[in-house]
Amino acid sequence: EKAGGYWYRHVQKRQDKAVPAQSRCQAAGEEYFPEGEEIKLAMKVSYYPGCSLEGVAREYGESVEAVARILDIDLKELKDWTCCGAASAHATNDRLALALPARNLETADRAGLDLVVPCAACYSRLKTADKALRDGVEIEGFSDGYKGDFNIKHLVDFIREQVGEKAIR
Repeated sequence: EKAGGYWYRHVQKRQDKAVPAQSRCQAAGEEYFPEGEEIKLAMKVSYYPGCSLEGVAREYGESVEAVARILDIDLKELKDWTCCGAASAHATNDRLALALPARNLETADRAGLDLVVPCAACYSRLKTADKALRDGVEIEGFSDGYKGDFNIKHLVDFIREQVGEKAIR
């Protein structure tokens, strides 16, 4: 079953011939599964954990990862992500408050996947920067190449909308 362009709950078998299928998968940058092997396709999303999930809220971060594994959500952590400034940047410096999350959005934009954020404060900062970028606000140190061809979702909303209540029960 496919919902929202990501989710596959059925199990399928590859029926391709071994060598050509392997070559096609490698060329497309996809994982290869031998002929006839049953696979379950996971939902793949970019993941911004934020500073707290690696520090004071480490247990929450571990829970997020455990739930994602159970629900077949492949969390692809943003490469080289930085603090979004949710703790204090928005209260001290307006330019910094946009530049910090904008840097992470630029990385997510290149990744080409929807972005899932478990921290409510980080989610708010990323959405604020996304709106500013879409509105054409100039952000220091940020290129004009932002496409924003991805959704930014809080983890709870993402699970509710893409996985659904029935799958959770």
